[in-house]
Amino acid sequence: MDIAERIDRDQPGVTPDHRPQVDAGTRRWHLMALGTIFLLSALLEFWRLNQSGYGNTYYAAAVKSMLMSWHNFFFVSFDPGGFVTVDKQPLGFWIQTASAKLFGFSGFSILLPEALA
Repeated sequence: MDIAERIDRDQPGVTPDHRPQVDAGTRRWHLMALGTIFLLSALLEFWRLNQSGYGNTYYAAAVKSMLMSWHNFFFVSFDPGGFVTVDKQPLGFWIQTASAKLFGFSGFSILLPEALA
């Protein structure tokens, strides 16, 4: 007796390729549960996001400096003169700066990309 015949005989709800057969009602219930978990997670992620302030004031100051000039934007400069740079990778700060440019400089607009991620 090969393995496929033994699986069919021992476990009638399992196909020979080892995947359980799921009816449409169970699948619909699983999708609704997954959607509910996703919506609850999104609600809790954005709940009182502006209550956190700027998160880290050092990096918030860098975002504000990046809004002032293109030089500061590309070099992720902390100070308005563009001399001191930030010790992190620039992509996250560029996204935060774009959000601050779009929604205005506030704690919510700086933390929004992190919440979306």
